[in-house]
Amino acid sequence: MELDEFYEETTNEIQVIENQLIIAKQMQNKLIELETQKKAIEDTEKEMKKKLEEIMRANGITSYESNDKRIRISLGEDEETETIDKNKLFTEYGDVYRKVVKSTPRKGKLRITLREVNNGEMWYIR
Repeated sequence: MELDEFYEETTNEIQVIENQLIIAKQMQNKLIELETQKKAIEDTEKEMKKKLEEIMRANGITSYESNDKRIRISLGEDEETETIDKNKLFTEYGDVYRKVVKSTPRKGKLRITLREVNNGEMWYIR
């Protein structure tokens, strides 16, 4: 049996065979379903927040709390933040930069990218 055929028939969700990751078709479908739902929820949330913010700003409203106290929405004040131009600091004050720069290890993230196939062409969904 070829590896490409194996992933569709296996009952184990995830396996490694010949140093290749094999993910059962059922699990792939579930991941696709969850990622699609997540994206739809995030898009809906973004639109709702945008609309809320527009209305609150237009009417000078800074907070809302439902009668049953289950939800509270607040709009923070606009503020200015200060940042450091890292490239300029490094270029003009390299010795200072090297003294104050802090390196922190970060764990790599698992990313799932969904693609849709239309007439043989790949389209990235996210």
